[in-house]
Amino acid sequence: MLKILQNQHGLAVNIAVAMVLVAVTISAMISLINLNLDDSNSVIWQQDKLQQQLLTRTESERVLFMQGRDFFSNRRVEIIGKDRVATHTLNYRNPPTSLVTTPNFYSELATSHLISAMCITRHNRRNAITSLTPMSPVRTYFEKMTTRSSLAQFQYFTDNDGSDLTNIPGHVASRVSFDGRDELHGRVHSNTDILVQNNGQGTNDGWPKFHSLVTTAGEIKRWNGTTISALSKSEKDNIFPHGWREHVPRIEYIADARTIRKNGRLMGSRNADIIYAE
Repeated sequence: MLKILQNQHGLAVNIAVAMVLVAVTISAMISLINLNLDDSNSVIWQQDKLQQQLLTRTESERVLFMQGRDFFSNRRVEIIGKDRVATHTLNYRNPPTSLVTTPNFYSELATSHLISAMCITRHNRRNAITSLTPMSPVRTYFEKMTTRSSLAQFQYFTDNDGSDLTNIPGHVASRVSFDGRDELHGRVHSNTDILVQNNGQGTNDGWPKFHSLVTTAGEIKRWNGTTISALSKSEKDNIFPHGWREHVPRIEYIADARTIRKNGRLMGSRNADIIYAE
């Protein structure tokens, strides 16, 4: 009987030891699984951060197009991987915040828009070992300041102040210049040099007169190519009573209207001269 009890006691101890070993093994496996999940989540969240940054960078042209429509729509991008489907969503604040900025070279009173959006990511994981939250903790906040402007604010605007009378560079006929016959009351801007000359005709001793601010991405020169620095202060004040600015940033001018061609919708026949739209 004593031997039987001793054998049973030994069996109980062995069972207890085996259960402890099993518990330790299970705990170790859970720890390893958690470490693996943490590593996987860290990689996934780094990918979310990179993808969100790339997604917000590509919004620049789309923001300008939406601003022209005065409506900002959210963007949803779905990326399908081997183990998950990541859905990135850009939620725009609509309408954007309007700000009145200080006057600049192109507008006496500029109104800008602060456009903001939040990019969030949701995951649909496949073959997940444990139930994990589908919402990624990564968030990317996107802000862009834009100012709408129109070439209609200028009475005279040129991307290239050149004449087509001759192709000879530097020839007098290849230059467009203003003289005493020219008197402009609206804004004037050119992305190249602006030339002025005294032809001895008209008012103000043959010099042109600009009643609004004159800006150029180049320089204001006399018709022979020299600067206007030799002119007296009274002459310059008489020509530019509201001032002038040189070397200002160029105004982007797209002659082929590729933004409209890319995003616009063709209406009616291509041969129609007049299209009515309601």
